[in-house]
Amino acid sequence: MRYPRKILAGVALLSGLMAGTAFASAWHFKLVDKIPLPNAKGHGDFVRYDPTDGMIYVSLPNGGVAVDSHTNKVVHHWKSIPAPNSHASDAHYVYWTAAQGPGKTNQIVV
Repeated sequence: MRYPRKILAGVALLSGLMAGTAFASAWHFKLVDKIPLPNAKGHGDFVRYDPTDGMIYVSLPNGGVAVDSHTNKVVHHWKSIPAPNSHASDAHYVYWTAAQGPGKTNQIVV
């Protein structure tokens, strides 16, 4: 009885992969713009668009930035957030997780 289950699981997995490949091929991307970030060469850890204020928030190794989605310009750089990770926001605040700092304690910076 275990053998037919393996076959069914394999068929389900392969059909999912084929459907995913077919779905992905329907998407076409083209470069629209590149937004320079105020950071040493490296990478942005996390990017989130907030439709309530039209801002794009990016976590960088040396702080976080807010980019105006209409102008594609950095409008604020929070250098005081040590090694930020993910973040969330509401109508009043941005809640950023900070992974480093004194004692390297994890905390949320508001």
